[in-house]
Amino acid sequence: MTRMTSPQFCLICGDSADSLHFGALSCRACAAFFRRKVAGRRNIFRRCDRQCKVDTGKRKLCASCRYDKCLKVGMRESAVLSRLAQKNQNYKKPSGSPEECEPSTSTSGSILENLQNAYQKLEEARRKAFNISHDSVPQNSNYKRMNEVFHEDIKLVVENLVSTLQCPDISKEQQKLLHVHFLVPFILLEGGYKSTNSELFYLPSGDYIDENRIAEYYQNPDDLNDKSGEAAAEVFRPYWKLNRLTLKMHLDDVQLDLPELLFVAALVFYDYGLQDQTDDCIEMCKRMRSQILEELTDYEKNVRINDDHSYRVGQIIMVLQAIQRTVNMVHETREISLVYNLYERHSSIFESIKD
Repeated sequence: MTRMTSPQFCLICGDSADSLHFGALSCRACAAFFRRKVAGRRNIFRRCDRQCKVDTGKRKLCASCRYDKCLKVGMRESAVLSRLAQKNQNYKKPSGSPEECEPSTSTSGSILENLQNAYQKLEEARRKAFNISHDSVPQNSNYKRMNEVFHEDIKLVVENLVSTLQCPDISKEQQKLLHVHFLVPFILLEGGYKSTNSELFYLPSGDYIDENRIAEYYQNPDDLNDKSGEAAAEVFRPYWKLNRLTLKMHLDDVQLDLPELLFVAALVFYDYGLQDQTDDCIEMCKRMRSQILEELTDYEKNVRINDDHSYRVGQIIMVLQAIQRTVNMVHETREISLVYNLYERHSSIFESIKD
């Protein structure tokens, strides 16, 4: 925090600013707002068209536009988290994270109820596997830590979520086909969901990747003199930016809640038209997708009584296209990594799928 010697104004709301907070000139109120949102890791659901005026009189009316403006003027989430990591005092993750505070609108025995139960088990398994507690402080991750996390997390996803989605009416080979094609899209989808309205990409372990410090992410932590990290950052930086434009910004706009996330995940799982997919498997996937869309429509009718639920269903379906474009980009990244001998920087997703 840097003290200013002449009158300055908050870049977010226009109030008097006393210093630089988390990378931007701001008042104490906006700095405290930003710190609370980052430390609490609560998704800020958007209910506007991103055009709200943020000033001293209206700064409390729209949290999402205020948060967006904090990021736009230069506030860094990583600055908040770094300070928390250094102090490590009384830091607690919220008891009401998005996964825990969504209202249940599912009926007994429904697809959504089964998915919610499975996802809860997955999150519980993650807390045990990654030693996540209420006083854990998220850490800036590097590529080796990311690979370790996803190697372990893919197993947890298969054990807790994929097992719920699998249908016994098809052969084991076809079940394997579906779950292999599900994992990469799910990793991208869930990562984007957990990182909604954030400049960081959050991992299942609770740690994060700071895209603004991508060179540090690719740096070999065991050899700080290794220059290959800088080369990797130059090669892959455009793909990180493209991912933000393709999927991340789309999810920021749509603002999925947890049930909607799970509906999208189920639609991704029951894909059809895959190579080597049998007719029986295709028919099963079409049948399951029909049931999912029916439940999704009923869900939106219940939670959006005064809104156009059909428009919302259409928004959610469009997420599938954004996921597919990002999956294609990941495959391209894999090919690029082979050409430049940088495969280990992104090995975890593809290597784990091959197992």
